[in-house]
Amino acid sequence: MSLRSLWTVRQAAGEPLAVVRVRDLHTAVIGPRDAWGRKHATQPVVISAELHFSRPFEAAVVGDNVTAGDTVHYGTLSKLILACVERSNEHETVDLRVLLEMIWIVLTGRNVNGEDAAPEAKPLLDLARLRYMSLTVTLPKASLLGEGVSLTAANVFPPHLASLSMYGLSLKLHKLRVPTLIGVNPNERTAKQFVVTDVEIDRFDYYPDLFCELERIVVKAMEKSAFDTLEALGDYLAKAIRREFKPNPKELVSGEEGWQMILRMAKPTAVPFAENPIVEMRVAAIP
Repeated sequence: MSLRSLWTVRQAAGEPLAVVRVRDLHTAVIGPRDAWGRKHATQPVVISAELHFSRPFEAAVVGDNVTAGDTVHYGTLSKLILACVERSNEHETVDLRVLLEMIWIVLTGRNVNGEDAAPEAKPLLDLARLRYMSLTVTLPKASLLGEGVSLTAANVFPPHLASLSMYGLSLKLHKLRVPTLIGVNPNERTAKQFVVTDVEIDRFDYYPDLFCELERIVVKAMEKSAFDTLEALGDYLAKAIRREFKPNPKELVSGEEGWQMILRMAKPTAVPFAENPIVEMRVAAIP
């Protein structure tokens, strides 16, 4: 499988015919770093899965059951994910990416990149019946100034889309609230206001937890900036991340295209009768 952006993977899958989703499954995990960068602290974890099947739910409809093979029991899916997290808590070292990979293997029998993982038990899902799958693991308390950190993986599966077989991985910092001097109006130059920022590193095929380092880079850059526009601030942030965010090259599998950054910046107090104006930027590949 080739590493692509999440958007590319989702678009390649096309319009879904039949979908099963489990959203925001809550439990606790021990292993991934917390907001201060500490390992092995117990913290909440939220998991969402989305499965697109290659054909409509014909057998499930006719038989009025979930055992015919063209769907999956969402209760079984949920219990298996929770059991996988419980088993991960028995390991000494489990990063966020490792946790996601463990769940993926239990569900599919393969690694995220499509390689056979030789699972201990028969996987839950029949990949011959799947068109697309995504899995998001979120640590809602792993950010000091934001609403959490998430890692999302997605696959388009052969044989139905063999020529488009691909996977995606994306790390995201959610809604960092940083006081920033920003704005073109005279009153906005007199005091800082909150800029709420999502920072996403797409095509990020990497194992160690580095989200705390990424948050520090973003917060430091925003606190020191004094731009008039969100567009200029976004360019400044992208350059700061390029310059200072340095994963170990020996542990990085970035693919031929490198990373892609997506920055979404909102000013909640800027427009009185709107929730907020938002500027979004997709920055060219990072080598």
